[in-house]
Amino acid sequence: MSKVIQNSPEEVLTELLDDLTDKMIMIIKLNSFKAHTNLLECVISLVFHVEHEFTPYASKFLPVLIEFIACNDWSTKKVAIDAIYSMTAIVKEEIIPFRLDILQVLNHCRFDKIKPVREATLETIKLIKEIGPPIEDDPTDEK
Repeated sequence: MSKVIQNSPEEVLTELLDDLTDKMIMIIKLNSFKAHTNLLECVISLVFHVEHEFTPYASKFLPVLIEFIACNDWSTKKVAIDAIYSMTAIVKEEIIPFRLDILQVLNHCRFDKIKPVREATLETIKLIKEIGPPIEDDPTDEK
C-alpha cells in the first residue's frame, strides 16, 4: 500500500484524505489486524506525499501512534516513532499540543534494548524539543 500512496497523484490523495485516514485509523484499531508496521509505514508515506494537506488529520493519528510506541514489538514501536518524527517535520503546529504526552512516552524508549528504537527516539525527542515554546516540565531532562 505504501507504493500505491507513493505513486498516486497528490490531487487524488488529497481528495481522498478524509476517507483514507478514517479507514486507516479504523483498520489499525481492529484487534484482528496484525500488520501494524506496514500500515504505519503507509501513514509516513502519506504524510510525506501530501505534506501540509495532512495537517487536519495529524491529531487523529497521534493518540494511536503514542499507543504503539508503548507496544512490545520493536519494529512497530520504531515505525510509530518514525511516524511521529515525520509528522513533526511536516506539520509542526499540530504536534505542539501533544508534545508533553509524546515526550513522556518517548522517555521510556530512550534506553530500549533495540538500537534502532533508541536512535529513532533520540532524534524524535530532539526534533520535538525544537518546535513551539520552551517546555517547562520536560520529562526527558536528566536531573
